[in-house]
Amino acid sequence: MTDAEIRTIAQAAAKETVREVFALMRVDPTDIDSATAFGDDLRYLRRQRQAAEKISFKAMLAFFGAAASGAAAILYLGLQDFLGR
Repeated sequence: MTDAEIRTIAQAAAKETVREVFALMRVDPTDIDSATAFGDDLRYLRRQRQAAEKISFKAMLAFFGAAASGAAAILYLGLQDFLGR
């Protein structure tokens, strides 16, 4: 088998694989509207993931901030009670 034949077979296999993957995702690669909509969906999902990451970071920051404030308040009140005696 020559290199050209191997290359032809590999290209045909790659094209078929791409067609199957797009078919599984229900995207028609020959239809520009379908491919564009798929790209838009992926960009939207990325923005949603990034927003969720930001929200979860802020929620954790708020939780630990509240816990630290509570601990500081308990220490302050305990110190006041100890010194007041």
